[in-house]
Amino acid sequence: MYAPGTLTDTLMNSKRVSVRINDLVTSLSPKEAAATLTIAELGLSVMGGASAQDLHQDNMSWFNQGDLVDALGISSMAARGLMTFLNRKGIAVDNGKQGQKVDGKDLDRWSLSEHGINVAEALMRGKLNNVGDYTLTIDTHGTANGG
Repeated sequence: MYAPGTLTDTLMNSKRVSVRINDLVTSLSPKEAAATLTIAELGLSVMGGASAQDLHQDNMSWFNQGDLVDALGISSMAARGLMTFLNRKGIAVDNGKQGQKVDGKDLDRWSLSEHGINVAEALMRGKLNNVGDYTLTIDTHGTANGG
């Protein structure tokens, strides 16, 4: 589960998150933003990558429902709903057949899309003072922070 004081903690406790990439604005719920960031970070840890640019070159952002349950401390039902909303917003894609298992565990068949990696990059850059063509706004208790 995410640690207190981290960006994931800030996202989970915010009211809403908006990510602007060039002229495209993506509005996310706190859980959607936290999940996007978490999925990217999990992918980077698997591949030994340092930034979202590494995911653009080799998208290792594979995940399943259990990964979100474990990382965000949410229920399985909430994780399924979250995955559906990420898919509808073009952030995550389902790459396989439902029910596929390896050694009795669900196959990691979901991944971030190119847009999802861009959103994750904006979230990561937001942690580093909003640089480049990425603007991150996190609304906590009615006050906008960031770009």
